[in-house]
Amino acid sequence: MQASDKKREMSPAHNKYPKNSITALTVIIYIIMAVDGLFVTMIGPLIPVFMVHYGISLSSGGLIVLFQGIGGILALFLGLMFAERFRKSLLINIAFSVFILSLFAITLKPSYGLLLLMFFVAGAGIKLVDAVLNACISDIYPERLGLYMNLLHASFGIGSLTGPFFSGILIGKGPDWNTVFLVIGIFCLILLIAYIILGRMTPAGKRIPANVASGNVFMALKNRTMMILGFISFLYGGIAVSLSIWIPSFMVQQMKSSALYSIIPVSMLWVGIIAGRIAFSFLTLKYDIRRLLLFGNLFAVIILALTAFLNRPAGYMAGYALTGFLISGIVPLSITFAGFTKKLNSTLISFMIILFVNAGSMLIPWLLGIVADKAGFWLFMILLVLIPLMVFIAVIFLPAPEK
Repeated sequence: MQASDKKREMSPAHNKYPKNSITALTVIIYIIMAVDGLFVTMIGPLIPVFMVHYGISLSSGGLIVLFQGIGGILALFLGLMFAERFRKSLLINIAFSVFILSLFAITLKPSYGLLLLMFFVAGAGIKLVDAVLNACISDIYPERLGLYMNLLHASFGIGSLTGPFFSGILIGKGPDWNTVFLVIGIFCLILLIAYIILGRMTPAGKRIPANVASGNVFMALKNRTMMILGFISFLYGGIAVSLSIWIPSFMVQQMKSSALYSIIPVSMLWVGIIAGRIAFSFLTLKYDIRRLLLFGNLFAVIILALTAFLNRPAGYMAGYALTGFLISGIVPLSITFAGFTKKLNSTLISFMIILFVNAGSMLIPWLLGIVADKAGFWLFMILLVLIPLMVFIAVIFLPAPEK
């Protein structure tokens, strides 16, 4: 990047826009990001309900996560190829509208095949929104990007923490399961209207930089650093969503917990993730990123193994809170580390990392669901321990950052 480009990129582009509008839009963006996190984790308590309503097996219930993830991957891939042709605000308006319509379609209780299709569409819409929101924050706060980007991902964590409680409490009080999607759909419609109004008056209405082109995607795929970071992000997406989706079913079926009690370990996981992301934002000021990734995942292996060995409800709560804390830095630290790679621009890095995370959140929970259904939850637990171990091994081979 030329010096003039850096200067232009770091200029306070948002100063020419009304400050109140910028602040209001930022709040809306954070809330939309929280909805993304909520949509990921609220499915866990609903899986047993879907199994009863549709008469399906545990592995068939995992297809919901698979279809949702496939939709997200296709949307992110197409976004990498073609997003630079459109304004960010237009992309968000279209993608968020598609997400909302799919939520309203789910409230009609379609056949299971159509339900999977609706989750495919919803996953595509919300993940494209997720990716573009990261670019919007980059445009709005170029000089304090680290602070506001961390807050953006903390918002996702807060939504993920809220998701199991939201769906678990709502269905526990009596309303049918489709009420969950109706409530979210109405809330998101209000958010969309607010975003449309505010987005016209801010830098979020600009186009995504033209250097996010298909040629750079293939360059990234050939970059060793990017591939290792993508691989560990893939594993993070897998373990985070697997714990969120399947642990409630494990608690209900194996430990005979109530539906409400079963969501507490998931919530503790996301409490740990939120706390960890705040802590890692300060730890990066003093410690090498590779060292943080190595020690964080090594300790995560130990904690997960002890949690499975003890097999106590209180142990799962404490163990998953600690696990969430230790693995929480994988995605933001990967994006930060990849930023040292001179041949890749920051927007491409964000899109690629999110793409790998989404791929992991699609494939790994589905495969682990099949394992749990066919071989039992104890093999499932063993495989969970291996995931941070693979991250630890992969980081050992991570090249030193470019200077």
